[in-house]
Amino acid sequence: MKRIILCEGKTDSILISYFLLKTFGWSHMKHQSRERDFPIDDGNEQFNVYSHPEKTNQDLGIWGGKGLEDLPRKLGLVAERNRDERDPSRRYDRIVLFFDRDSRSEDDCISLVRTWLQKANIYVPTGRDLILGAWFPTFTNLNLSPPKRYDQELLCIVLPPGANGALETFLLDCLKNESASDKHLVDEADKFIVTIPATPYLPQSRLRAKACLGAVLSVISPDWVFSDLDSRLRLVEWERIKSTVTAYSELSRL
Repeated sequence: MKRIILCEGKTDSILISYFLLKTFGWSHMKHQSRERDFPIDDGNEQFNVYSHPEKTNQDLGIWGGKGLEDLPRKLGLVAERNRDERDPSRRYDRIVLFFDRDSRSEDDCISLVRTWLQKANIYVPTGRDLILGAWFPTFTNLNLSPPKRYDQELLCIVLPPGANGALETFLLDCLKNESASDKHLVDEADKFIVTIPATPYLPQSRLRAKACLGAVLSVISPDWVFSDLDSRLRLVEWERIKSTVTAYSELSRL
């Protein structure tokens, strides 16, 4: 079977892949011989496929980029492929939606997901609730005559849990809880980023958390300061942040 994680940004996809590699034993398939299942904008999106030694004949895709507003399009394309695919082994039976909470309440996040599901013609069975942070059943109707129901599971991961912010905010908070020196480092980086003017460096408020995380990583690993940020994120020992791994525990079922 096939599984897929849909997330907002390219950096998000790198962070998620790091946890999958380090925590759950997935491996990046560098040489992908098969055709892509979806149209990918290589300039603004990233789509990588992963395999697992204990899960033969199964692959996992991570598709990130173009922001929150593009998630419903991605979800719609996955649902459309499932409806059109005649080979059951090539359908996506588990789908993960991974997005930042920002300033949304839990009810706001649930309402947002409901809207996305409706647009994608994905349905939650009667009597079942749409919940955050845990797998729940959904289904769509295959394009057959007569139509046939196809069951799939959905997982919505919204970070930080129970607080406003983004994935970078969550990781910074986890670092602050690791040690007094890490807390001091994050606090000092935050003080510096606050003084940076919006023009020309940080025109959008969401970029400040990313800049703060980048500054912290550059101090933790100064030899990588001139390397690509994605590469540094892969090399940092995030697995020592046990509280972060807990937030990803549901991904073990992929």
